[in-house]
Amino acid sequence: MGVFWRHRPFENQNIGFNLGMASGQIENNLEDDADDHLTYSVNYTENPVMYLGVNYGSKPVKGLQFGIELGVLSTGGATVQYSGHEEEMEFHEEEIEAAIDDIKSKFAWSMLPNLQLSVSYGF
Repeated sequence: MGVFWRHRPFENQNIGFNLGMASGQIENNLEDDADDHLTYSVNYTENPVMYLGVNYGSKPVKGLQFGIELGVLSTGGATVQYSGHEEEMEFHEEEIEAAIDDIKSKFAWSMLPNLQLSVSYGF
């Protein structure tokens, strides 16, 4: 959910920019198949997030419209926590901490890509 401002600065009404602020959560679970099936929760809960996108199509005219948008969400990053059995933490603490650091560097980015396709109808 969010508030967005779409601006079409050119005479060609096909190209526009989207700027906004959104609120919501993204919750993920990762399982490490190679290492005793250890599980981790990766959650984006910091709100609000900023959004910037470039779009093509979905002109403000009557009729059926199609569009595509490529953008980026700017977040504070994700919290990564071990979500497996407590006993595993005791025996594999160093590996779990290393895996959490690895997840943060490879998967828990603070800038998230967004690609969306749209179908709309103008009245």
